[in-house]
Amino acid sequence: MKATAFAIRIASPGTNITLITEEKYFFDFYKRQLAYIILPDGSCLNEILIAEGYAKLMSEYYCSNLPKYQQLNFAAMQSANGLYAFVSNF
Repeated sequence: MKATAFAIRIASPGTNITLITEEKYFFDFYKRQLAYIILPDGSCLNEILIAEGYAKLMSEYYCSNLPKYQQLNFAAMQSANGLYAFVSNF
């Protein structure tokens, strides 16, 4: 619920977004489409959620931004941002 509430604060329903996919990594194991979510201001929702501790990357699914996302996730863990304030692993 906390992650959902945070995401809705950043991109409320009806927000115009752009999805960018990587051709080689279009779906995950469960056949869900993988994409970068670009907000109207050009920021990436994926990065915001990871940096603020409300999402974590799945390293089983490579993306071109994986190293950057790993750094953002580590910094969120170290700072106890978002969900890391309540648990050490989610």
